[in-house]
Amino acid sequence: MGNLPSQGAEKGRIIKLRFVFIIVAIVLVVYFLVILEERGGLQKGDLVPHFSLPSMKNSVSLQEYRGKLVLLNFWATWCPPCLAEMPSLDRLNERIGDGFEVIAIGVDDTWSSIQQFLKMTPLTLVILLDQKGEVAEKYGVTHLPISYLIDREGTVLKKYVGPRVWDDPEIISEIKEHLR
Repeated sequence: MGNLPSQGAEKGRIIKLRFVFIIVAIVLVVYFLVILEERGGLQKGDLVPHFSLPSMKNSVSLQEYRGKLVLLNFWATWCPPCLAEMPSLDRLNERIGDGFEVIAIGVDDTWSSIQQFLKMTPLTLVILLDQKGEVAEKYGVTHLPISYLIDREGTVLKKYVGPRVWDDPEIISEIKEHLR
């Protein structure tokens, strides 16, 4: 009977250790997934694969933007960080203007969820649908959001893994530097 309090304390320590172990394991898995994403897929200096995808009005080819600096963003309506960054992507597109274009590729199943999002958050940037995920696969996209800054000849200048505040002055300055 005298051992009961110490057994309870021991169980408490074991539960805390298990909890700490689980948290550390989760952090390590997330860390390595981010590292793998940054190293996987297209990298700086790679030529981008060409594609044609539907917009809500017509089919759009990446080839149509040859000669422009392009920020290609992969996103989905079921991805909260993706949705959060969309308005700043739109503002970036408007602020940079000539010689630059943001193209947002939704990897949703249908247009309906994208249209619902656009009713609540009107955007002016080019939005395409990669319904089967074929373009995302060509680019090596494994999680969202991920963006590629592509030069006028179709070469990756920079890969951005994770969400950004795209109209941040630092990012605007970086993009304008590539327009010169």
